[in-house]
Amino acid sequence: MFIIDVIPLAFLPRNQAQILSYFCNTRLRRGSLVEVEIRKRKIKAIVFDCHPIKQLKIELKKFSNFQLRKINEVIADNFICENQFDIAKWISDYYFSPLGLTLKSILPKWMFAKKYQKSPLIFKQATNQLGEVKQENIFNPDIEKYQKIVNSTNGQVLLLVPEVSCVENLKDYFTEIPKVFLSSQEKNKDQIEAWKKINDGQAKLIIGTRMALFAPFENLKCIIVDDSENEGYLSDMTPKYDSVKVAEYLANQFGARLVFGNHVPGVKFPDFDQAKTKDEKLSLIDMVKEIKFRNFSIFSQELKDEIFKNYNSRKSILLFVGRRGYAPYIFCDKCGKVIKCEDCGTSMVCHKTDKSILLCHHCLKEKEIPKLCPSCNHYKLKPQGVGIQKVVEELRKLLPEVKILRIDSDTVKDSKQINQALENHNKSNPYSIIIATQMILSHKNLIEPDLVGVIDADALINIPDYRAEEKVFRQLWLLKDLAREKIIIQSHNLGKKSVSSLRQGQKEFISEEIETRKLFNYPPFSQLIFLEYKWPNPIQAKVRADALAKNLKDIIESSGGSISEAYSPSVAKEKGKYVKNIMIKWPIFSVSNNQELEKRNKVLSLIPPDWNIRIEN
Repeated sequence: MFIIDVIPLAFLPRNQAQILSYFCNTRLRRGSLVEVEIRKRKIKAIVFDCHPIKQLKIELKKFSNFQLRKINEVIADNFICENQFDIAKWISDYYFSPLGLTLKSILPKWMFAKKYQKSPLIFKQATNQLGEVKQENIFNPDIEKYQKIVNSTNGQVLLLVPEVSCVENLKDYFTEIPKVFLSSQEKNKDQIEAWKKINDGQAKLIIGTRMALFAPFENLKCIIVDDSENEGYLSDMTPKYDSVKVAEYLANQFGARLVFGNHVPGVKFPDFDQAKTKDEKLSLIDMVKEIKFRNFSIFSQELKDEIFKNYNSRKSILLFVGRRGYAPYIFCDKCGKVIKCEDCGTSMVCHKTDKSILLCHHCLKEKEIPKLCPSCNHYKLKPQGVGIQKVVEELRKLLPEVKILRIDSDTVKDSKQINQALENHNKSNPYSIIIATQMILSHKNLIEPDLVGVIDADALINIPDYRAEEKVFRQLWLLKDLAREKIIIQSHNLGKKSVSSLRQGQKEFISEEIETRKLFNYPPFSQLIFLEYKWPNPIQAKVRADALAKNLKDIIESSGGSISEAYSPSVAKEKGKYVKNIMIKWPIFSVSNNQELEKRNKVLSLIPPDWNIRIEN
């Protein structure tokens, strides 16, 4: 008989045991998939360890009241490989997420299909070489630069990209190199075949989104992270990990070369030698002055003139808009009341379809626009701000016959649809006008606009965030590089750093942003830990959040960190519950510093299980 330690593939709070013990009549291999019972529920689990019961007799006698349960069923042998164990354990520890949930999230869904479990892959042992990793930065990368890296590497290369569209765009390149692709767009049978080739060493180049980080590598020698500042690398589901950090850990495990490719230098990857200076094709427009000259249109006079000029010359035009819908909010002209979502407390966005409606972009609640103000019963409710639907409406007033391709999440649902829309546009209507939100930046290789117009640069900042200025600067600089002849950026605040720095160049912006982050101890000079609490009663939510902040203050400060008071975030209510946040700034440490990781996690284990924890750095 054997004692089997397993990791249940289910949510177990971090302050509870993550590895549970059962017994089995036969020895089971580490990595096998089994079924166990937890509180009368049948749960799949991964075997972590196996011990003959004779070796543990003395320890078991100490727990005489404790009764071990038998494993229900052995489903598959050798289900996951050792590297997947390691990376799941590291993500679970580094991001303080439940181990079983983490392990389940990094495995593709097809692994849990019965058809696959009947004949799973037989994993080979990878050739790991632990060691410190030398990081390299490449700016303005292209296929040729990546090709040289792949050709010079004696082993497997992972080319990590932020979005599915990037995988699709690379499929026609690297033709002489044995390669595979991993993304959610690939069919299950193709993903299984790719895993076989990766584990057998037949695939030299692996091109994929973040799911490719968890493939069963045989001899990984280089990781290239393309566009490493892209938000597509951030997981939006538990565990909320940063794929760039995971790539750093993976490179450390294999002793692999780590290369970051970026089109715009940033705070994390500054390179002042590569920083670009100002560009003559840039024009910044003060929309406050436009109003003074009695131009109340969403288009400045210069942008209007350039639209007419380029359209009549049959040149391509891109109009970039920061918001979906028709207007970001509706307000009362008399009392100033803004119509907000009852469940979330956020402003409801005006959308125009067959009729005008209000939509909460946070919880997707929908309702009709009220005829009277709910606060003062005044009849005059006005839409305020500029959404993509309003830009389309106003452009049709200027050019009634114009053909418009609109790209936002209300018109195209995924990367495949965007690619198809742009390809059709390029073939049949190359001189129509594209009006798009941020989605277009992931497909910038498919467009070559002569004129780019940014309708409202101020609208690109949606929520308060220490990275907001850098995100806007990065977007605007990418758009500037995209414009072949001219870019016009409109703003009501040209003094905003992300806008004014476009005239000065990248070096000035990056230098100032680094100093600001250093002054306020934001990443990359600290690790941010956000604690979130939700409760139906706002007073109780505040009392409990204040109490936790007070209890943690001395412990965190004695460890070299700092903690904020409890505060309400920008979305202060979610599904009827009131939200309170606490922010901890913890001393930064490397991905391989286990001692500091254990020290931090000892503090985080004091946080009650009904709090959510999110870590950024």
